[in-house]
Amino acid sequence: RMDYYQKYIKGIRTPLFKKNTFCGNILADASSVMLTDKYKSIINTHIAHCSSVWLCPVCSSIIQSKRADDVQRAIDWAKGISYIKNKLTGELEPVANDNDYQVVMITFTASHNVKMSLIEFGEKLQKAYVMMMKNIRKSRKKYEIGYIKGVEFTHSYRNGWHKHYHVILILKKECDIDSYFATIKNSWETACVKNGLLDSSNEKAVFDFREHSVDLIRSAEEISNYVNKSSKEWTLADEMSKSVLKIGHNNEHRTPFQILLDIATTKDKKQRYKDIDVFVEYMLYTYGLHQQDWSNGLKDAVGIRELSDEEIIEEHEDT
Repeated sequence: RMDYYQKYIKGIRTPLFKKNTFCGNILADASSVMLTDKYKSIINTHIAHCSSVWLCPVCSSIIQSKRADDVQRAIDWAKGISYIKNKLTGELEPVANDNDYQVVMITFTASHNVKMSLIEFGEKLQKAYVMMMKNIRKSRKKYEIGYIKGVEFTHSYRNGWHKHYHVILILKKECDIDSYFATIKNSWETACVKNGLLDSSNEKAVFDFREHSVDLIRSAEEISNYVNKSSKEWTLADEMSKSVLKIGHNNEHRTPFQILLDIATTKDKKQRYKDIDVFVEYMLYTYGLHQQDWSNGLKDAVGIRELSDEEIIEEHEDT
């Protein structure tokens, strides 16, 4: 089977995913069941965690909740609220700052089809994004305070893998959002043409691209019409960070964890093997990939400690 999947592997080394296969096992002779003093919740001790944001629903939910909190703090910081730790309680408390920036979110994607592998579409999309960012660097320097970029995936058997970026931009107050978005949109189209993601001679393809490939959301309130809601109001920070909690917009388009659930529950063996092939392709592509990236210096400005996925899991276990 590994010969079959070789075409999906980036580089020459085949990932082994040993940590993922051991996740959930007991690390000692026994696992104690304990009641936390602060939260009065019941936990198991000495349990292994893989710290995988892409492949593990358990670890991913912990990591992405922390990432969403960080994103919300960045949005608050941009709007004039910082957080400092109370020396007595250890809790974060809000304090006013002098910031009065604009916050928007832009979603980037491009046309794709079932004949394109995830590695082919994913690499082209990344090259187009890098090219666009370089092409608008003068405007970025003029208007941007910082950005946070998140990446997500869905899949359908009709159109294949759909990789897309959510990018939160923190902009200076004097930035004309409509004008700046037009610059970004034009640059994105040019970059996608140059990287083989859009045929500029195909009028219908160009029309569809301009309608669906790039989308602007101006505020956290607008996000509620864009995604499904969880038990609480879905925020801009959740949209950026909590792909583990999201579901596809219809039965045809599935998130990776929906595919994983179907693999575990379907009674159709043929369908199960098809889904396994799809999920293994995703496993191999996302190996070593960042789920979220911040612009240089933004975390320091907001006052957020840089933590790896492994450190977030360890901190959660300590709590």
